[in-house]
Amino acid sequence: MTDQAFLPLLGPILPELTDADAAAILDYLHELVMLVESHYLVQIRRHAQSQLQLDEELRAENAGVNTSIANPPHRDQQP
Repeated sequence: MTDQAFLPLLGPILPELTDADAAAILDYLHELVMLVESHYLVQIRRHAQSQLQLDEELRAENAGVNTSIANPPHRDQQP
């Protein structure tokens, strides 16, 4: 086995870097993530919300639970 780092999509590509260069790359990646998140925030949130809704619907179907909101009967009343 090699000492070189391996990235599944890119293969063994990571060279040895100085501490400063490694820190600079990390800073760049953080800035890139911030740029993408701020530019696409509305779309990212909309997608995440739709995925949560889908997951809730699937769980409800699998559990046989009705997801509609209803007021439960008062404890003194019969259902």
